[in-house]
Amino acid sequence: MDRELKQKCPVCGTQLRGREYFEGSNLLEAYESCPHRHYNYSFSYGYTEIWIGTYRMSMSYKDSNKKRNMDAHLYKMAVINYQEKHKEELVELLL
Repeated sequence: MDRELKQKCPVCGTQLRGREYFEGSNLLEAYESCPHRHYNYSFSYGYTEIWIGTYRMSMSYKDSNKKRNMDAHLYKMAVINYQEKHKEELVELLL
């Protein structure tokens, strides 16, 4: 099912678009994307992939807490770095 999400792009703040697939009440797959292509998220059967610009991160439900904490830090840094590199483009979107 296609839907507009309440979540906003972590880079530019634009409302994300998404699609989800369920079997009963179990989420099998989910996709979210920024219409400006700053951010993409996909979840499929326990595997998560996030793109911030051209930076790719992947995670699994089997990952250790240490890896999850490191991934969270890398995610924040990727968002900040992308925002810094694309300041002018982001300012135009907000105007």
